[in-house]
Amino acid sequence: MPGIEEVVGLARRVQERAYAPYSGFRVGAVLETVDGTLYAGCNVENASLGLTLCAERGALAAAVAGGDREFRRLVLVTDGSKAVAPCGA
Repeated sequence: MPGIEEVVGLARRVQERAYAPYSGFRVGAVLETVDGTLYAGCNVENASLGLTLCAERGALAAAVAGGDREFRRLVLVTDGSKAVAPCGA
């Protein structure tokens, strides 16, 4: 199983790829399966706010496309100084 440092490191790397020109709030997410496979996602904003893709949904879509549906943990990273909850969508 990957350690927390590895998971957070991956989330930070994918966060750098986020596309957030409207909010400036870049998010990276890593979803870990029960067998230790990691799937990453970042937020992708759209001028139409409703079409914005949150990092969590990106990671979940990648996991499902990869054939996984059982998860152990979700790690989120932002540039903020406080912890954030997963996207409500």
